[in-house]
Amino acid sequence: MSPPLILVTGGSRSGKSRFAEQLAAEPGGPVLYVATSRRSDAETERRIDAHRARRPAHWVTLEVGERIGIAIDQHSGRFRSILIEDVGLLVSNVLASLSIELGIEVPPEEASRARVRTEIDALEGARIGSGARWIVVTQEVGMGLIALTPLGRLFQDVLGWANQQLARRADELYLVVAGHALDVKRLGRRVE
Repeated sequence: MSPPLILVTGGSRSGKSRFAEQLAAEPGGPVLYVATSRRSDAETERRIDAHRARRPAHWVTLEVGERIGIAIDQHSGRFRSILIEDVGLLVSNVLASLSIELGIEVPPEEASRARVRTEIDALEGARIGSGARWIVVTQEVGMGLIALTPLGRLFQDVLGWANQQLARRADELYLVVAGHALDVKRLGRRVE
């Protein structure tokens, strides 16, 4: 039997990170916190520092922007919970890398989805072998601003697709709104 996968989604500043951290701490035991944010400017540094200060000091932090399934696999079997924060930043990192590799500003959607699918499949493989409870945080793209640029629209399309892929695999799915978590799988119905 596969370890449980819990997907936590919501808009910016909804409380999804705090809720995910509570879920990760619930069973007790060691926690691996996987941070996908890349340190790029002073504002990002402040956000990273605020997240880090809020977490218990005994949690292990792994900062990795891509190929996170492979990185997590190297720590397999040591943790009771693995918290990934967050899929939106992972997709952003993948799109940036693909853009650089191809030498174009906006990579093709098909290539972008293929690269993100590779990430999701690697995460699934790492989860199955980990023996840990997984909590994955993502952004609900339909709850934010509408992208005005082609790259922004590609990000929304690919992240929305990735969220649906993860939600299908998830044992539990929560939508966090204004600091309140809703159990979507219990309350909702899957769209085919």
